[in-house]
Amino acid sequence: MFDFFCKKKNFFEILKNNVKKLLIIFLVSLSVFVGLAIILPPRYTSSALLLPISSNPSLGELANLAAIAGLNIGQSSDINKIMAVLNSRTIRKRIIEKLNLIPILFPDKEKVSMNKAIKVLGKKVKIKQDKTLNTIEIDIRTNNPFLSKKIAEAYIVELRKLLNEKNLSVAKFDRIYLEKKLEEEEKKLIRLQKELAKFQKKSKLLNPDEELKNIFDTYINLLNKRTELLMEVSTLEMTLSPNHPKVKAIKRQISFIDKTLKNFEENSKFFPALKKLPDVLTEYMDIFRKLKTEQEVYEVLLKMYQQAKFNESKEQLFVEVIDPPFIPDSPDLTPKILVIILGAFISMILSSSIVIFTGCRKEKV
Repeated sequence: MFDFFCKKKNFFEILKNNVKKLLIIFLVSLSVFVGLAIILPPRYTSSALLLPISSNPSLGELANLAAIAGLNIGQSSDINKIMAVLNSRTIRKRIIEKLNLIPILFPDKEKVSMNKAIKVLGKKVKIKQDKTLNTIEIDIRTNNPFLSKKIAEAYIVELRKLLNEKNLSVAKFDRIYLEKKLEEEEKKLIRLQKELAKFQKKSKLLNPDEELKNIFDTYINLLNKRTELLMEVSTLEMTLSPNHPKVKAIKRQISFIDKTLKNFEENSKFFPALKKLPDVLTEYMDIFRKLKTEQEVYEVLLKMYQQAKFNESKEQLFVEVIDPPFIPDSPDLTPKILVIILGAFISMILSSSIVIFTGCRKEKV
């Protein structure tokens, strides 16, 4: 827009020729912001420095066994838990109720919702975390130095209460997580045990190592006996007639053995048929392997769960007050200084714009 009016001179020449006017406008504008900074209500900041302290036992060597179960037990930072509590709505609500802050925060209003009071209190509180020193600083800024101190003290008291009530410990989180995983693995274990029992009933195979050895030994003995009887009957038939009682008795034995061998190979009421044995063994080993794996996982989880319960019983998490809240001697000048700095910047832009605009208009005329 300035280019439309200014044809012969640039902006810097206009400013150079109107330094006095520029300075007057700047000072007038700045004085408005200075006055605004002066009339701003004072803000008093009370601070407290906290150090989280925890006897934090780990799962020790049992944590290394988690790989068997495919688990990852994380170790959360104590300071992050405390930060979460300090920034929670719960602690703000408790402080508002404890100190009856609603009439103080809203002196001109009769009815104010708790949600609005929580938001307003949140704007007056600043929680800072020093990750290098592992400390937490609480800054409370209000228009009353005594109120700032009381709120800071209430934050510390309610923080300790919440930590004690919630028992926010790593061991507790681990115990709850492991308890849930233990229940899941127990259900899997029971399901596989029932599946194995059903298969054993169906296949008539309870202990494969011992039973199959007995079955094969019996089968081989029957084959050997049949071979012996065949050789014996062949020898007898050379001297005796086929209808001889002795020859008939041996043939009845051979027939009985053949029937027994057929039962072994095709069907039996007491053990699986030999021709189906490869498929039966494959299915059995698959179920047995899954069951064995689940048993190992369950045993590992049970040990970790017992260790986590023990750790939970002795783990403590609390905060030590390094610097207690204090009554500020003087108001915080930071907001006023920021207003003046911002006002100076705005005044510089405003005064320059006015001088250039009026200079270009005169030049055009």
